[in-house]
Amino acid sequence: MQYHEERHPVHLRSIVIWGYTNQQWLWVPLARELKRRHGAAIHLVTTNDASVAFWKRQDVDGVIDSYTTVHHFFLAYGSVDESETVAYERARQHETTYGLLATDALQADRHLGRGFAAAGPGHARSRLSDQATYERSINFFNRAAKFWEEYFDRVAPSLIIGTTSSVLGKLCVAIARHRRIPTRTLFLMYYQSYHGWGVDEYLAVPAIASRYTVMSDAEAAAVVTDDALAAMRRIPFTDAYYRSFARQASLRALVKKAWIQIRHAVYRRVRGVVTMGNYHLGEQLRALARVRADFHRLMRMPLADASALAGMAYVFFPLHVEPESSVGLMSPEMNEQLACIEFLAKNLPAGVRLVVKEHLPAIGRRPRDFYATLFDIPNVIMLSPYAYALDVARGARAVAVITGTLGLESAVLGVPVISFGLHNMYGFLPHVHVVESWTALRPLLAQLCVDHDAGARTQRQRDGRRFLAALQQVGFDFSWSDYASKQRAPATTREVEACYRSLLDSIEMGGASDACADNAQRPVPIAL
Repeated sequence: MQYHEERHPVHLRSIVIWGYTNQQWLWVPLARELKRRHGAAIHLVTTNDASVAFWKRQDVDGVIDSYTTVHHFFLAYGSVDESETVAYERARQHETTYGLLATDALQADRHLGRGFAAAGPGHARSRLSDQATYERSINFFNRAAKFWEEYFDRVAPSLIIGTTSSVLGKLCVAIARHRRIPTRTLFLMYYQSYHGWGVDEYLAVPAIASRYTVMSDAEAAAVVTDDALAAMRRIPFTDAYYRSFARQASLRALVKKAWIQIRHAVYRRVRGVVTMGNYHLGEQLRALARVRADFHRLMRMPLADASALAGMAYVFFPLHVEPESSVGLMSPEMNEQLACIEFLAKNLPAGVRLVVKEHLPAIGRRPRDFYATLFDIPNVIMLSPYAYALDVARGARAVAVITGTLGLESAVLGVPVISFGLHNMYGFLPHVHVVESWTALRPLLAQLCVDHDAGARTQRQRDGRRFLAALQQVGFDFSWSDYASKQRAPATTREVEACYRSLLDSIEMGGASDACADNAQRPVPIAL
């Protein structure tokens, strides 16, 4: 870090690491560095016995002191420990203590919360989702809370690295926050290859706002040039991901993916591997068939080309994948996409259109009449899913999002953002309008849709540039690393050093965000 922040001493005696597959090449080398520098005991949380065997093969030096698996929760999901009355009362106590509704924890889980993902019922069903009932899930919520309470009592962590979605991940962070145990999750910061450490389940990075506040426009211009803003394009990590989904409607892609699913299912059965949800093979294959069928159905509809938007006044709403952590985990208070679209469409001034674009990875998951419903809304225009969202955002009066990369990119460019999500890292910017009540939406849209003030636009662009400069200074550019690969060698010394230094900076600057539970999730939904 090249700037001054209030720093706090780091005392790391016991560290919990979630051994999830993202960055699996990093965890053992990073654990080795943490133990070498701090003498910390390392406790790894992972899925099942097969995962433990994998991590033990990686840990040739024996730096991991204990392994804990969590798959037994899912194997025992159907068992009930107590009566419904007692279970509900206990769950309410947990909700009050940890500032976390049981329903919000369920939304973070694709299996137990699939009924909350109204725009994604086409997601494959699993053995776990087939068993799911409200009573069993409340019992699961209580059992998971007890597990983390006892686990934290036993290992006394001074830091938790990495979390996952699901009830277990959500409760882990909520209980850690209540106990003032810092959590850090390494993530791609929605801009190019910059990475940082989020301090909660929403991947908040408070240091960005701190740096933004003290940075001058001149400093920002030295970090972020006009050419860099003009050349801003899709994140490199997601570009290949996008191209693979752009080909998903082909018969060849369907056959290839089906073969991969069959091969994985055979492997899991032969090896006795138990995963979190255990998807049905037949469901996975039917989901692939739905992707192809829905893609061709959508492309037969009267979709607009992005070029048709030239000279038009419009607000842009890009659709999100469901079920997905980007909405279920990151925005539990408001993640109903069809409701957001209707709120926007019904409150737009005359002559302003609402432009909606499907996200390629979401095709195949929507309710059968989902697209027809959108086409029936008089002032809605549906774009081709191949349209480049960032170019559409550049010409919009405003971009409305729940979460996601496009909201950040639009804010950086100085485009007004309407955020239905309460926890986006860019929500503090003056031109990002966080919607907490439906009554605020109509006057907000009226203001944004008629605002042609050149001075105001220039100020938004300055603020966006300053935000991006702060993000770049707080995070670190990982473009030189093969960070997106899962099948690769363990982290190099250079990769470990970059991640460790950034982690230490984040902890040293943690301050009040780690010392209190004020960041706890709001237990009462917003008034939408």
